[in-house]
Amino acid sequence: MRCPGCDRDLKGQKTTLEQPYQYVESGLDNVFLVGVTLYACQCGEELVEIPKVEQLDDVIAKVLIQKIDPLTGAEVRFLRKYAELPAKDFAKILGIGPEHLSRVENKKVQRTGATYVLGAAADKLTRVIAHKASQDESIKEILLTLAEASKKKASRKTARLFFEKRPRSSQWKIAA
Repeated sequence: MRCPGCDRDLKGQKTTLEQPYQYVESGLDNVFLVGVTLYACQCGEELVEIPKVEQLDDVIAKVLIQKIDPLTGAEVRFLRKYAELPAKDFAKILGIGPEHLSRVENKKVQRTGATYVLGAAADKLTRVIAHKASQDESIKEILLTLAEASKKKASRKTARLFFEKRPRSSQWKIAA
């Protein structure tokens, strides 16, 4: 492999627990990779070879979704991007303004000295969205439709829902 800066040969070395690669490309400052090849050049240029990045992102997302502590702003951003949702749509689904989401993701500080955070419900919803959106594209459309509908004045009348059992089957369906 050649250096893109000076065109010299690059020397590759596997990263270890003692000398891991900080995976800054994830947007998270606390993610380090072990067992990847880091190429270094005499000119100071460094390149890393990260195989199966999508699988790595899946593992990172799973760890973030399952963590007990509230999500940090960077973790919220990672999960939003993992769910492939633009900030505007994600904020709409969470029921918050895009400005607030931006403050959370960018660790903006309030006048009181505290950083902006998501509430407990939005934190949990963020985790569910990231988990489900990675498995089913249609969930994003459903959530956006619900977010839009919640802006409209809700009817006080409860709609009647009809379901019917299919003939010669144990399956249920929405009645026509």
